[in-house]
Amino acid sequence: GNGQLIAFAPAFPATSTGNLPPLISDLRSATADRAFAPLVNNQDEARTVAGLFRAHLAIGDEASLAQFMDLAPGAGAIHLATHAFSHATDPRLSGILFHGTDGGEVLEGFRIEHLPLSADLVVLSACETGIGTPRPGEGVISLAREFQYAGARSVVMSLWQVDDLATRQIMERFYHHLAEGLGKADALAAAKRWYRMEYPDEPASKWAAFVLVGDNAPVRLRKPSSGTPWAVGIIVAVVLAGGVWLRRRSRSA
Repeated sequence: GNGQLIAFAPAFPATSTGNLPPLISDLRSATADRAFAPLVNNQDEARTVAGLFRAHLAIGDEASLAQFMDLAPGAGAIHLATHAFSHATDPRLSGILFHGTDGGEVLEGFRIEHLPLSADLVVLSACETGIGTPRPGEGVISLAREFQYAGARSVVMSLWQVDDLATRQIMERFYHHLAEGLGKADALAAAKRWYRMEYPDEPASKWAAFVLVGDNAPVRLRKPSSGTPWAVGIIVAVVLAGGVWLRRRSRSA
């Protein structure tokens, strides 16, 4: 990857399946019969995550499948804060939802596995991304596994339907720990411990869903450049000093 994080957070303002394309509705019919609930925290989650590293942020209308397909092959890390679903019988038909002009776009597992990824980390901040079908000799085939097939070195996945707010809180804390230099698994464990201490009365379903598969090495992502304002100031000072020196020289001449 190029050391850049890409963070996608489509808009899901209403609880409805009526505005979804027929393909998504058909795929959903094989899963638990539930609507895709509104997401009110995923865009703020993506903004926070993108602010910690050199990142490309795509939220709302900009979080399109076409843009993801364009950016994903070169990304150093991928964060998807969206809806996903697990197909009951064919894991290759499980999908991740993006924003689309027709109400929504879906990226299915069979397309994910053919992406030429080199990402150090893929975070699937969505429901059921680690659920799938057991396959002899390979384990559970899920959306997370499809990203591994595509080349991702580590994937954060969920084992059941997750809570919108709790997910945001855990993910933000996870990325703060990554920015501090913790290993990926250590950062996720620390984020979950923080949530348990901060909200001791919340059930385990709120914090235990997310697990990491892959290595525990720290992420190789670039931080936002904090030296830029100072560099601009130095350049301005040099230019001003040079102007003063030239004026003095011309006057003495």
